[in-house]
Amino acid sequence: MSAVRELQPGDNIVYLFDRERVGHDELAKIQNGVLTWMAAAWLDQYTQRFFLTVARNYQPVAGTNLHTFASHDDSVVFEDKTELLEYLPRLARATAGSMWVVLATEDIVDAFGATMAPKE
Repeated sequence: MSAVRELQPGDNIVYLFDRERVGHDELAKIQNGVLTWMAAAWLDQYTQRFFLTVARNYQPVAGTNLHTFASHDDSVVFEDKTELLEYLPRLARATAGSMWVVLATEDIVDAFGATMAPKE
């Protein structure tokens, strides 16, 4: 995987949450009201294990530690690991250039890393 870099204005961030790793306590640490609300709804209203959403067009708020996004969209839920892993290559292509935040179990993080690693 590529090296971690600082967020830049205009960046898109793809969030992948795993119910086995993320609960309401972890969501409370994320300082993004819309994302937190969406992920909390997933935890409370859906049974699918994985939740993925895209936060588009990161913009820092000058003079603060705050930021905004133009939208949160392209949200999808995946029932299980097999379904998610089947779609990861397609998701990697569709989100090329986006930063990813993966809060998942180690096996999912490893599979994600293998999918996103540059092909030689």
